[in-house]
Amino acid sequence: MRSLVRKIMCMALVVVVLCGCGKTNEKVGKNVDTENIKIPKYKKVILTDLENCNINFIKNMPYTDFDFKIISTEKLDEKKLDIKFDTTLEYEWSISDSEVEGENKFSYPLLCAYNGYEVKKIKSQIEQVSNEDYQRCVTENKNFPKIYVYTVSTEINMENVSKDRDYEIKNMIVTYDGDEYKFDIGKINVNKKQAMKETFAQDIDGENSAMQTIDGLDYISMDSDFDITLDGIIETFKDKLEIKNIYLKNIDDSIKVKNISISTSNENGTVEFDFDKNGNNIIPKETSTTVVLKCSNDILENNIGSYISPIVCIDYKLGKKTGTLNVPVMARGYSRSAQEIYAYKIDKVDIFNLYLKNLAKEDKE
Repeated sequence: MRSLVRKIMCMALVVVVLCGCGKTNEKVGKNVDTENIKIPKYKKVILTDLENCNINFIKNMPYTDFDFKIISTEKLDEKKLDIKFDTTLEYEWSISDSEVEGENKFSYPLLCAYNGYEVKKIKSQIEQVSNEDYQRCVTENKNFPKIYVYTVSTEINMENVSKDRDYEIKNMIVTYDGDEYKFDIGKINVNKKQAMKETFAQDIDGENSAMQTIDGLDYISMDSDFDITLDGIIETFKDKLEIKNIYLKNIDDSIKVKNISISTSNENGTVEFDFDKNGNNIIPKETSTTVVLKCSNDILENNIGSYISPIVCIDYKLGKKTGTLNVPVMARGYSRSAQEIYAYKIDKVDIFNLYLKNLAKEDKE
Protein backbone atom coordinates (compact mmCIF):
# COMPACT_ATOMS: atom_id res chain seq x y z
CA MET A 1 0.00 0.00 0.00
CA ARG A 2 2.94 2.34 0.56
CA SER A 3 3.84 1.91 -3.10
CA LEU A 4 0.28 2.94 -4.04
CA VAL A 5 0.63 6.27 -2.27
CA ARG A 6 4.03 6.83 -3.85
CA LYS A 7 2.36 6.19 -7.21
CA ILE A 8 -0.44 8.67 -6.44
CA MET A 9 2.13 11.33 -5.48
CA CYS A 10 4.24 10.48 -8.55
CA MET A 11 1.10 10.87 -10.63
CA ALA A 12 0.75 14.42 -9.37
CA LEU A 13 4.41 15.10 -10.16
CA VAL A 14 4.08 13.67 -13.65
CA VAL A 15 1.15 16.01 -14.30
CA VAL A 16 3.27 18.99 -13.22
CA VAL A 17 6.26 17.89 -15.30
CA LEU A 18 4.13 17.40 -18.41
CA CYS A 19 2.80 20.92 -18.04
CA GLY A 20 6.07 22.48 -16.96
CA CYS A 21 7.18 23.18 -20.51
CA GLY A 22 4.29 25.63 -20.93
CA LYS A 23 4.32 29.26 -19.90
CA THR A 24 3.92 29.84 -16.18
CA ASN A 25 0.79 31.75 -15.20
CA GLU A 26 2.14 34.64 -13.17
CA LYS A 27 -1.34 36.03 -12.48
CA VAL A 28 -2.47 33.14 -10.31
CA GLY A 29 -3.94 34.66 -7.16
CA LYS A 30 -7.21 35.32 -5.43
CA ASN A 31 -9.33 35.13 -8.57
CA VAL A 32 -8.05 31.91 -10.14
CA ASP A 33 -10.21 31.08 -13.15
CA THR A 34 -11.25 27.49 -12.44
CA GLU A 35 -13.84 27.60 -15.24
CA ASN A 36 -15.85 24.38 -14.80
CA ILE A 37 -13.28 22.70 -12.53
CA LYS A 38 -14.41 22.30 -8.93
CA ILE A 39 -11.88 22.61 -6.12
CA PRO A 40 -12.58 22.31 -2.39
CA LYS A 41 -13.81 25.24 -0.32
CA TYR A 42 -13.13 24.28 3.28
CA LYS A 43 -15.54 25.28 6.01
CA LYS A 44 -14.64 25.44 9.69
CA VAL A 45 -14.53 21.92 11.10
CA ILE A 46 -12.39 19.46 13.07
CA LEU A 47 -12.14 15.83 11.93
CA THR A 48 -10.23 12.71 12.92
CA ASP A 49 -9.14 9.42 11.38
CA LEU A 50 -9.71 7.57 14.68
CA GLU A 51 -12.72 5.37 13.94
CA ASN A 52 -13.79 1.72 13.75
CA CYS A 53 -11.41 0.78 16.56
CA ASN A 54 -11.32 -2.79 17.79
CA ILE A 55 -8.36 -2.61 20.16
CA ASN A 56 -8.03 -4.91 23.15
CA PHE A 57 -5.18 -4.08 25.52
CA ILE A 58 -4.50 -7.02 27.84
CA LYS A 59 -1.83 -7.86 30.39
CA ASN A 60 1.71 -8.45 29.07
CA MET A 61 1.11 -6.75 25.72
CA PRO A 62 4.13 -4.59 24.86
CA TYR A 63 1.94 -1.77 23.51
CA THR A 64 -0.40 0.44 25.51
CA ASP A 65 -0.46 3.46 23.19
CA PHE A 66 -2.15 4.55 19.98
CA ASP A 67 -1.78 7.44 17.52
CA PHE A 68 -4.34 9.29 15.44
CA LYS A 69 -4.85 12.50 13.48
CA ILE A 70 -6.73 15.62 14.38
CA ILE A 71 -7.59 17.50 11.17
CA SER A 72 -8.63 21.15 11.09
CA THR A 73 -9.43 23.61 8.33
CA GLU A 74 -7.98 26.34 10.55
CA LYS A 75 -4.58 26.47 12.22
CA LEU A 76 -4.95 25.46 15.86
CA ASP A 77 -3.37 26.94 18.95
CA GLU A 78 -2.33 23.73 20.70
CA LYS A 79 -2.83 25.36 24.11
CA LYS A 80 -6.54 25.75 23.37
CA LEU A 81 -7.00 22.14 22.28
CA ASP A 82 -8.45 19.55 24.66
CA ILE A 83 -9.08 15.84 24.02
CA LYS A 84 -11.11 13.61 26.32
CA PHE A 85 -12.21 9.97 26.18
CA ASP A 86 -15.30 8.54 27.90
CA THR A 87 -13.38 6.55 30.51
CA THR A 88 -12.12 6.65 34.07
CA LEU A 89 -8.80 5.21 32.89
CA GLU A 90 -5.71 7.34 33.34
CA TYR A 91 -4.14 8.39 30.05
CA GLU A 92 -1.92 11.10 28.63
CA TRP A 93 -2.03 12.63 25.16
CA SER A 94 0.36 14.92 23.34
CA ILE A 95 0.82 16.31 19.85
CA SER A 96 3.83 14.54 18.39
CA ASP A 97 3.80 16.05 14.89
CA SER A 98 2.02 18.58 12.70
CA GLU A 99 1.93 19.43 9.01
CA VAL A 100 0.04 21.52 6.48
CA GLU A 101 -1.57 20.09 3.34
CA GLY A 102 -2.04 22.51 0.47
CA GLU A 103 -1.62 22.54 -3.30
CA ASN A 104 1.54 20.44 -3.06
CA LYS A 105 -0.37 17.47 -1.57
CA PHE A 106 -3.62 17.65 -3.53
CA SER A 107 -3.43 14.84 -6.13
CA TYR A 108 -4.71 14.74 -9.69
CA PRO A 109 -7.02 11.74 -8.95
CA LEU A 110 -8.59 13.67 -6.07
CA LEU A 111 -9.23 16.67 -8.33
CA CYS A 112 -10.93 14.34 -10.82
CA ALA A 113 -13.01 12.79 -8.04
CA TYR A 114 -14.12 16.23 -6.82
CA ASN A 115 -15.51 16.78 -10.29
CA GLY A 116 -17.25 13.39 -10.38
CA TYR A 117 -14.85 11.65 -12.77
CA GLU A 118 -13.21 8.25 -12.37
CA VAL A 119 -9.48 7.62 -12.70
CA LYS A 120 -8.67 4.03 -13.63
CA LYS A 121 -4.94 4.02 -14.28
CA ILE A 122 -1.80 5.45 -12.69
CA LYS A 123 -0.19 8.22 -14.77
CA SER A 124 -3.25 8.47 -17.01
CA GLN A 125 -5.02 11.69 -17.92
CA ILE A 126 -8.78 11.71 -18.40
CA GLU A 127 -10.47 13.79 -21.08
CA GLN A 128 -12.62 15.83 -18.71
CA VAL A 129 -9.76 17.12 -16.51
CA SER A 130 -6.58 18.01 -18.35
CA ASN A 131 -3.06 18.37 -17.03
CA GLU A 132 -3.39 22.10 -17.70
CA ASP A 133 -6.55 22.18 -15.54
CA TYR A 134 -4.66 20.51 -12.70
CA GLN A 135 -1.71 22.87 -12.96
CA ARG A 136 -3.85 25.99 -13.22
CA CYS A 137 -6.35 25.12 -10.50
CA VAL A 138 -4.05 23.37 -8.04
CA THR A 139 -0.26 23.45 -8.35
CA GLU A 140 -0.01 27.07 -9.55
CA ASN A 141 -2.83 28.28 -7.33
CA LYS A 142 -1.03 30.05 -4.49
CA ASN A 143 -4.36 30.56 -2.73
CA PHE A 144 -5.33 26.91 -2.82
CA PRO A 145 -7.03 26.15 0.53
CA LYS A 146 -4.89 24.62 3.28
CA ILE A 147 -5.77 22.02 5.84
CA TYR A 148 -3.88 21.39 9.10
CA VAL A 149 -2.95 17.98 10.45
CA TYR A 150 -1.91 17.17 14.04
CA THR A 151 -0.69 13.73 15.06
CA VAL A 152 -1.81 12.87 18.60
CA SER A 153 -0.04 10.18 20.64
CA THR A 154 -2.02 8.68 23.52
CA GLU A 155 -0.62 6.44 26.25
CA ILE A 156 -2.83 4.44 28.64
CA ASN A 157 -1.51 4.05 32.18
CA MET A 158 -1.77 0.30 32.72
CA GLU A 159 -0.20 0.43 36.18
CA ASN A 160 -3.37 1.76 37.79
CA VAL A 161 -5.80 -0.45 35.87
CA SER A 162 -7.88 -2.59 38.21
CA LYS A 163 -7.62 -6.35 37.71
CA ASP A 164 -11.31 -6.70 38.54
CA ARG A 165 -12.71 -4.35 35.89
CA ASP A 166 -13.20 -4.32 32.16
CA TYR A 167 -12.74 -0.80 30.75
CA GLU A 168 -14.20 0.32 27.42
CA ILE A 169 -13.67 3.52 25.44
CA LYS A 170 -16.21 4.33 22.72
CA ASN A 171 -16.21 8.11 22.31
CA MET A 172 -13.73 10.95 21.99
CA ILE A 173 -14.59 14.61 22.55
CA VAL A 174 -12.35 17.28 21.02
CA THR A 175 -12.83 20.82 22.32
CA TYR A 176 -11.30 23.89 20.73
CA ASP A 177 -12.03 27.53 21.50
CA GLY A 178 -15.46 26.70 22.92
CA ASP A 179 -16.51 24.41 20.08
CA GLU A 180 -17.03 20.73 20.87
CA TYR A 181 -16.72 17.82 18.45
CA LYS A 182 -17.82 14.32 19.47
CA PHE A 183 -16.57 11.24 17.63
CA ASP A 184 -17.66 7.61 17.76
CA ILE A 185 -14.31 5.80 17.62
CA GLY A 186 -15.46 2.18 17.85
CA LYS A 187 -14.16 0.27 20.87
CA ILE A 188 -10.91 0.33 22.83
CA ASN A 189 -10.99 -2.29 25.57
CA VAL A 190 -8.58 -2.53 28.51
CA ASN A 191 -8.71 -5.73 30.53
CA LYS A 192 -6.04 -6.97 32.94
CA LYS A 193 -8.05 -10.11 33.71
CA GLN A 194 -6.88 -11.40 30.33
CA ALA A 195 -3.18 -12.02 29.86
CA MET A 196 -0.99 -12.86 26.90
CA LYS A 197 1.65 -15.49 27.57
CA GLU A 198 5.05 -13.97 26.88
CA THR A 199 7.06 -16.16 24.49
CA PHE A 200 9.59 -13.68 23.05
CA ALA A 201 13.31 -14.53 23.37
CA GLN A 202 12.72 -17.69 25.36
CA ASP A 203 14.16 -21.11 24.58
CA ILE A 204 11.27 -23.20 23.33
CA ASP A 205 12.54 -26.55 24.55
CA GLY A 206 15.76 -26.04 26.43
CA GLU A 207 18.93 -24.17 25.59
CA ASN A 208 19.82 -23.85 21.89
CA SER A 209 16.59 -25.49 20.72
CA ALA A 210 14.58 -22.72 18.99
CA MET A 211 13.43 -19.18 19.75
CA GLN A 212 10.88 -16.50 18.86
CA THR A 213 12.85 -13.45 17.70
CA ILE A 214 10.12 -10.76 17.48
CA ASP A 215 8.17 -9.47 20.48
CA GLY A 216 5.54 -7.78 18.29
CA LEU A 217 4.81 -5.42 15.43
CA ASP A 218 3.96 -1.83 16.27
CA TYR A 219 1.77 0.13 13.83
CA ILE A 220 1.64 -1.71 10.55
CA SER A 221 -0.55 -0.14 7.86
CA MET A 222 -3.57 -1.98 6.53
CA ASP A 223 -6.07 -1.52 3.75
CA SER A 224 -9.00 -3.73 2.79
CA ASP A 225 -6.21 -6.19 1.90
CA PHE A 226 -3.02 -6.18 3.94
CA ASP A 227 -0.09 -8.35 5.02
CA ILE A 228 1.25 -9.20 8.46
CA THR A 229 4.90 -10.06 7.86
CA LEU A 230 6.84 -11.74 10.67
CA ASP A 231 10.37 -11.52 9.32
CA GLY A 232 12.65 -14.16 10.84
CA ILE A 233 10.07 -14.87 13.55
CA ILE A 234 11.48 -18.32 14.41
CA GLU A 235 15.13 -19.35 14.69
CA THR A 236 15.87 -23.03 15.08
CA PHE A 237 19.24 -24.24 16.31
CA LYS A 238 19.98 -27.86 17.10
CA ASP A 239 16.45 -29.19 16.57
CA LYS A 240 13.84 -29.08 13.82
CA LEU A 241 10.40 -27.65 14.57
CA GLU A 242 6.95 -28.38 13.16
CA ILE A 243 4.35 -25.61 12.78
CA LYS A 244 0.94 -27.13 13.54
CA ASN A 245 -1.28 -24.07 13.13
CA ILE A 246 -1.19 -20.30 12.53
CA TYR A 247 -4.14 -18.05 13.37
CA LEU A 248 -5.23 -14.70 14.79
CA LYS A 249 -6.92 -13.97 18.09
CA ASN A 250 -7.90 -10.75 19.88
CA ILE A 251 -9.97 -9.67 16.83
CA ASP A 252 -13.52 -9.94 15.49
CA ASP A 253 -14.95 -11.48 12.31
CA SER A 254 -14.22 -8.40 10.18
CA ILE A 255 -10.60 -9.56 9.89
CA LYS A 256 -9.98 -12.68 7.80
CA VAL A 257 -6.82 -14.60 6.96
CA LYS A 258 -6.87 -15.51 3.27
CA ASN A 259 -3.48 -17.20 2.92
CA ILE A 260 -0.36 -17.95 4.95
CA SER A 261 3.08 -18.44 3.43
CA ILE A 262 6.27 -19.66 5.09
CA SER A 263 9.83 -18.97 3.97
CA THR A 264 12.79 -20.83 5.46
CA SER A 265 16.41 -19.81 5.00
CA ASN A 266 19.61 -21.65 5.94
CA GLU A 267 23.01 -22.55 4.48
CA ASN A 268 21.28 -24.70 1.86
CA GLY A 269 19.25 -21.78 0.49
CA THR A 270 15.69 -20.48 0.75
CA VAL A 271 12.49 -22.51 0.50
CA GLU A 272 9.03 -20.95 0.23
CA PHE A 273 5.72 -22.77 0.64
CA ASP A 274 2.13 -22.16 1.69
CA PHE A 275 1.13 -23.22 5.16
CA ASP A 276 -0.84 -26.47 5.05
CA LYS A 277 -3.07 -26.97 8.06
CA ASN A 278 -3.36 -30.66 7.26
CA GLY A 279 0.25 -31.21 6.29
CA ASN A 280 3.72 -31.27 7.74
CA ASN A 281 5.15 -27.76 7.97
CA ILE A 282 8.65 -28.68 9.04
CA ILE A 283 11.29 -26.08 9.86
CA PRO A 284 14.78 -27.66 9.65
CA LYS A 285 17.39 -27.09 12.32
CA GLU A 286 19.68 -24.05 12.05
CA THR A 287 17.06 -22.18 10.04
CA SER A 288 15.47 -18.72 10.06
CA THR A 289 11.74 -18.67 9.28
CA THR A 290 9.53 -15.86 8.00
CA VAL A 291 5.73 -16.07 8.13
CA VAL A 292 3.43 -13.87 6.03
CA LEU A 293 -0.32 -13.72 6.67
CA LYS A 294 -2.38 -12.24 3.84
CA CYS A 295 -5.43 -10.73 5.47
CA SER A 296 -8.50 -8.68 4.65
CA ASN A 297 -10.41 -6.05 6.61
CA ASP A 298 -14.03 -5.71 5.49
CA ILE A 299 -14.42 -2.40 7.34
CA LEU A 300 -11.86 -0.65 5.12
CA GLU A 301 -13.75 -1.39 1.91
CA ASN A 302 -15.46 2.00 2.20
CA ASN A 303 -14.20 3.58 5.42
CA ILE A 304 -11.32 5.90 6.19
CA GLY A 305 -10.12 4.39 9.46
CA SER A 306 -9.76 1.15 11.38
CA TYR A 307 -7.56 0.16 14.30
CA ILE A 308 -7.03 -3.42 15.51
CA SER A 309 -4.74 -5.30 17.89
CA PRO A 310 -4.51 -8.92 16.65
CA ILE A 311 -2.22 -11.50 18.22
CA VAL A 312 -0.62 -13.89 15.75
CA CYS A 313 -0.54 -17.37 17.30
CA ILE A 314 1.80 -20.06 16.01
CA ASP A 315 1.14 -23.53 17.40
CA TYR A 316 4.26 -25.69 17.25
CA LYS A 317 5.72 -29.06 18.12
CA LEU A 318 9.40 -29.47 18.96
CA GLY A 319 10.39 -32.97 19.98
CA LYS A 320 7.73 -34.03 22.46
CA LYS A 321 6.91 -30.48 23.49
CA THR A 322 3.97 -28.52 22.09
CA GLY A 323 3.08 -24.88 22.66
CA THR A 324 2.06 -21.55 21.14
CA LEU A 325 4.13 -18.52 20.18
CA ASN A 326 2.34 -15.17 20.61
CA VAL A 327 3.13 -12.11 18.47
CA PRO A 328 1.01 -9.01 19.25
CA VAL A 329 0.38 -6.55 16.41
CA MET A 330 -0.98 -3.02 16.27
CA ALA A 331 -2.51 -2.44 12.83
CA ARG A 332 -3.90 0.87 11.70
CA GLY A 333 -5.98 1.69 8.64
CA TYR A 334 -3.81 3.12 5.89
CA SER A 335 -3.22 6.82 6.45
CA ARG A 336 -5.33 8.79 3.98
CA SER A 337 -4.44 12.41 3.41
CA ALA A 338 -6.36 15.03 5.36
CA GLN A 339 -7.63 16.36 2.02
CA GLU A 340 -9.06 12.93 1.18
CA ILE A 341 -10.66 12.62 4.63
CA TYR A 342 -12.33 16.02 4.30
CA ALA A 343 -13.44 15.21 0.75
CA TYR A 344 -15.03 11.93 1.86
CA LYS A 345 -16.59 13.02 5.15
CA ILE A 346 -17.67 16.60 4.44
CA ASP A 347 -17.96 17.01 0.66
CA LYS A 348 -19.16 13.39 0.18
CA VAL A 349 -16.67 12.71 -2.63
CA ASP A 350 -16.60 8.98 -3.44
CA ILE A 351 -12.80 8.63 -3.34
CA PHE A 352 -12.98 4.85 -2.98
CA ASN A 353 -14.94 4.05 -6.14
CA LEU A 354 -13.62 6.96 -8.20
CA TYR A 355 -9.93 6.13 -7.81
CA LEU A 356 -8.64 4.43 -4.64
CA LYS A 357 -9.98 0.96 -5.46
CA ASN A 358 -8.85 1.22 -9.08
CA LEU A 359 -5.33 2.29 -8.17
CA ALA A 360 -5.06 -0.36 -5.46
CA LYS A 361 -6.11 -3.01 -7.97
CA GLU A 362 -3.51 -1.80 -10.46
CA ASP A 363 -0.88 -1.76 -7.72
CA LYS A 364 -1.42 -5.50 -7.15
CA GLU A 365 -1.07 -6.41 -10.82
